[in-house]
Amino acid sequence: MSAPLRIRRVNQPAIGGGPPDPFKDYTDRLVKLVPAEIVGLYMAGKVAINDRYPIGGPKPAGALLSESAAWIGWTLFCLIALVLIRRWATSDKQANIPPEWKAIGFVVISYFVWLYSLGDVFARVFLIWDPLIASLLVLGWTFLVPWIYM
Repeated sequence: MSAPLRIRRVNQPAIGGGPPDPFKDYTDRLVKLVPAEIVGLYMAGKVAINDRYPIGGPKPAGALLSESAAWIGWTLFCLIALVLIRRWATSDKQANIPPEWKAIGFVVISYFVWLYSLGDVFARVFLIWDPLIASLLVLGWTFLVPWIYM
């Protein structure tokens, strides 16, 4: 299967012949615009960082990375991995289908909305996290993004 996470299919033949299902289209876009493929990777790194730098715990002696460097570095690593995965998963070199950069942009925004909801780098490094705003932002973005990206 080429370009499995592509939202807008290129030269996709019609299947079935029935009318399009708006709810299915909405949920397909929702699933494809949420960065699920990076969640497990990010969460594993988050556990490691929290283990090394527990909230309210002592600062480890002799650590090569500061807590800020660990959070910022891991956040950026996962962002780059996300873009690379999405670039690959929304393109098909053999069929000459380029990456779907607009969708990748929306997934990057989704990634940062999801990160903000967790706190992590926003709470522990930048000190700009608010749990109410985080909750409302996730709910609003998750509901709206499939409608915005049509």
